[in-house]
Amino acid sequence: MKDLEIEARTQLFAASHALDVILSSTDPADLCRQIVHSDYVPASARGCEIFYLDGKSVLRSVGSYGISASQKVEISAWDDSPLSEAIREKKLVAGPFNPTAIELNVVAIPFVTHGVPVGLMAVVLEDRNYQLQSLQEASELFFKLGAFYLESLDLGNTMNVGSGPTPASPEDLSDRQLKILSHIQ
Repeated sequence: MKDLEIEARTQLFAASHALDVILSSTDPADLCRQIVHSDYVPASARGCEIFYLDGKSVLRSVGSYGISASQKVEISAWDDSPLSEAIREKKLVAGPFNPTAIELNVVAIPFVTHGVPVGLMAVVLEDRNYQLQSLQEASELFFKLGAFYLESLDLGNTMNVGSGPTPASPEDLSDRQLKILSHIQ
């Protein structure tokens, strides 16, 4: 019973700290900076990047700090990488940052809402032996907090996966199109 109480307190403390970091950040890049320099992230952290999952199953960077997890290449949810696996499996995944860069590892934390992945956060570590056990305990909480954070960013319709076409507005029409429409009425 005592162990359960300690675990609950640890999770509550982790949630409180995560909320403090999210609420005090000014933008996604600042959030990444705060995460990399946080006392709760290993000292071997070398970078952080936040992604949203677009309607074509491609991870799009929202902000980053330090070493970029995407290496400036397009990453699909169907690729063979720790980031893609985290999206597909909806679980924490650690793996090689770049198979040729032996010293770097990436920890991918998916952001999940209602059982659907909407993005992820990737932390680049200079530690191939990093164990995920400390994160596993509060992983569901981090998944939901991350999803909430992404949804609060006002990314427009970029996150409305499968919602169909967006309604047209007069601002989307050219002057010529507006003139033609005015004659139809």
